Amino acid sequence: MTDDLAARMKPRVQSKPVKRAAQAFRSPADEMQRVTLYMPRSTVRALKQAGLDQDTSVSRILTELADEWLAKRKDV
Repeated sequence: MTDDLAARMKPRVQSKPVKRAAQAFRSPADEMQRVTLYMPRSTVRALKQAGLDQDTSVSRILTELADEWLAKRKDV
């Protein structure tokens, strides 16, 4: 009986996932990289609240700020 069950389940079971989870959730529009940084807790909370208020994410806020800062540095 267990051989019969194994034979029926074999086509359904894959030994390797088709895609890794990181690939499945990756946005093809832009390559993102994780960055770890330390900020005061109150700043992080304020950024999270601003993200909620403006329907965006902390990542997007910080990316926009970093892009603006880098653009200003090119002018110097």
